[in-house]
Amino acid sequence: MSSSKKIRPNGLKYVKNGYYKLPDGREVIGLKRRPDGRFYAASHPSKTFGKDPAEAIFRYKQWLATEGKEVVRILEAVDLDWEPEWLGKREPKPEELEEAYNWLEQVDGRVKDKPETIRTDEHGSVSLIEVDSALYWTKVRDDLLRDPKEFARKVGVPEIGYLERLKPPPPPLSLVEAGRLYLTEKQAEMHPKHWENVSTYWKEFCDLVGVETLDDLNRDAFAKYASIVKAKRLEKSTKTNKARGQSWVRARFSTVATVVKYAFEAQKISPELYTGLRQAWLQPLALPKQPKGKAITIKPAEFAEMLKAADDFMKALLLVGVNAAFYPVDFKRLEWEHVDLEHGTLSLRREKMDSGSVQGVTRHAVLWKATVDALTGIQSENPFVFAVKGGGPIAPATLWERFRTLCKKAKVKRKLRPEDLRNTAGTIASRQAPSMQYKVLMGHVLRGEDSGYVEDNPFYVSDACKAIGDYLGVV
Repeated sequence: MSSSKKIRPNGLKYVKNGYYKLPDGREVIGLKRRPDGRFYAASHPSKTFGKDPAEAIFRYKQWLATEGKEVVRILEAVDLDWEPEWLGKREPKPEELEEAYNWLEQVDGRVKDKPETIRTDEHGSVSLIEVDSALYWTKVRDDLLRDPKEFARKVGVPEIGYLERLKPPPPPLSLVEAGRLYLTEKQAEMHPKHWENVSTYWKEFCDLVGVETLDDLNRDAFAKYASIVKAKRLEKSTKTNKARGQSWVRARFSTVATVVKYAFEAQKISPELYTGLRQAWLQPLALPKQPKGKAITIKPAEFAEMLKAADDFMKALLLVGVNAAFYPVDFKRLEWEHVDLEHGTLSLRREKMDSGSVQGVTRHAVLWKATVDALTGIQSENPFVFAVKGGGPIAPATLWERFRTLCKKAKVKRKLRPEDLRNTAGTIASRQAPSMQYKVLMGHVLRGEDSGYVEDNPFYVSDACKAIGDYLGVV
């Protein structure tokens, strides 16, 4: 038997690709069969109808009846350069529908500027009206948004139906709301003066950039703000009658970055928006380089006067800072679980960059009796050792304000900074303690077996801590 007259189950005869004949002589056009035996629509390969020929033909005809109407609607609605002779006169035959499908596939996208759409009256008769292209595609968009699943069925792209699962994006966060969010949440952690400064700097930013929401910010807006701030820096200050320093610029630029970052951390803006904003401000708001201050070793007499002038909170902070060689930010990280008052030790693990990778470093300190007593005096249920009003840990900026106020109260003439607590510890330990103890106390990265020896041994740094206490006259 020739290949053009193969007999199929149920009397279905194969004539040629996409063309079958039923036993009664009727033709089935546009139906193909895959190697796995499944029948599918020639014009829509993703549309399958099973392996049984009789069932496949039945389902194919049902599908043609539905999709055929859509083809007719498209042919009637769009002003193109081809019109089948049956259009508007009678129902198309299967082979005529297949021809229309193929033609539409070939001319997909070649629609004139002013397509037509259909209008159906109450009797079901159809007339054509010409509409503007923008209006036509607006209608398509509305159909898509109103019922994505139905639209996906009509166009044969099931993925479009997934749009139904999408949630509408949250309304854009205004600049005023972003500032209010940060200032409200962080007020308890901040010194009143610092809080007031941040409020002022953010209001200046809102007034100068000329946009309403974070979504509206772009590189031009940041550049405009930066140029105005840098120009104002050169003007003479009303207080000192001198040009302002780079710290005046740094304070404002860092405030902008901090407020925007907090909006992201509070999940009020998307990661994509935050990344875009960071890229936008990266160059315009590049912080001026801050000159590195000279490391100062606090004198024993100065430290004694500071302890006398300090309240319980600041006394504990001073002692921990120099006893454990703390960075200013370490006071914010320290929790009670890091402190063993019974055995007089402190162990704080933190991440540190080393040769391009993140290393875990354990900081140890053997606490002086004065340090243990001071910590016992401020011990509370709060997980943070140096918690401020509101429950959060002390922020570096607030620490600066309190430290500066304490130095004035103690009548310390030199301009000491919180980091000079660490500088003092490092200077004395490097001179009078073994080098390995100095490295562990300061939190330097150890390599190989060295790190294993000190990981769980806070008493390893006892000589270094004793040397610092002896220097300051604290035990």
